[in-house]
Amino acid sequence: MNLVSLLAWNKNTVYEQYIEALVRDDLARKVKLADLKDNLVLQRLPEFTKTDAERVDRYYRALSTLLRYEQEAQLQTGCACGCACACV
Repeated sequence: MNLVSLLAWNKNTVYEQYIEALVRDDLARKVKLADLKDNLVLQRLPEFTKTDAERVDRYYRALSTLLRYEQEAQLQTGCACGCACACV
């Protein structure tokens, strides 16, 4: 599966399943981590609604999952970036 396909969330897919599908791809995981961190800058919102709160909760759960996999990848490879280059 290519990177764009991994990162494109179809709203017919459960969000948690979408996150679980992309965590094993190093680049997709890194891109999604950056995307979530950017989306969690709440100062950009004119007001904070209940819908925003639900979205933020979903994003924090996804962030937690992605960071757990990122840490596991770093431990398995001995590499600070989670790849196999051993750049530490």
